[in-house]
Amino acid sequence: MCEYYSPTRTLSIWEVNEATESDQTGIIHGEAGSLCVRHYKSVYLGDEEMAVIREGVDYIRGVVFDPNNEDVLYPLIDSTSEGIKKDVIRCNIRTREMSTVAKSQTISCLHLYPFVLPWWPTPVRQLPQCGQPRPNLST
Repeated sequence: MCEYYSPTRTLSIWEVNEATESDQTGIIHGEAGSLCVRHYKSVYLGDEEMAVIREGVDYIRGVVFDPNNEDVLYPLIDSTSEGIKKDVIRCNIRTREMSTVAKSQTISCLHLYPFVLPWWPTPVRQLPQCGQPRPNLST
């Protein structure tokens, strides 16, 4: 979960997990269970050397997290005053490196679906120990 605060040009990132009994703050209770919200990190996006997010941007339209690298996120930023054209920025929150991935893209509707393939362990056959017969591998 993210929140962009335009006066300070800071993106706050919050971690949302299932609540445990030891969690005391930021608990959201609901029918299906409880969630715990914790502040993860704040990233200053107004560094003049990086200057990919210009002054005057009031909000970030969406943020997509990289499923393969938890340190990388992609904010979607209005590049025109009408809000029709968007810039996609790649932001590494650990190294604080930012770069423009796409400029002035026309995105009229934004649908995000979390899709992560689970890691499926591949069974590895056990090597025969000394003095044991070799297994029949043809089956």
